[in-house]
Amino acid sequence: AAAAAAAASQRKLCVKRRYPSKVLRKVGQLPVPDGDEAPTGAALRELVRELLSFTVSSLRVEVQGEEMDLGNDQPLEDAVETIIVEKDETEPPAREASAFSGSIFRS
Repeated sequence: AAAAAAAASQRKLCVKRRYPSKVLRKVGQLPVPDGDEAPTGAALRELVRELLSFTVSSLRVEVQGEEMDLGNDQPLEDAVETIIVEKDETEPPAREASAFSGSIFRS
């Protein structure tokens, strides 16, 4: 019963990812807890990193069909239902690199 109450008090944000080719695709939904304080851009970046497993370089919100940047210290407005993220492509892939650690193929 407590889990159902917690799920009811969460709002879901649609997460779309913009790829380097400028293609925009829905990648999932992000549960955002309802509370007195709206989550900030930094909190949303951390949620995306935990749940979707990538670091965000750009975070934008979609309000009435228009995109606007969301800064780290800016609170998320109640009217926002969709966020648009861009992956930080400068971060090296950890898993693939670790597969070759100690290998003769790696110098």
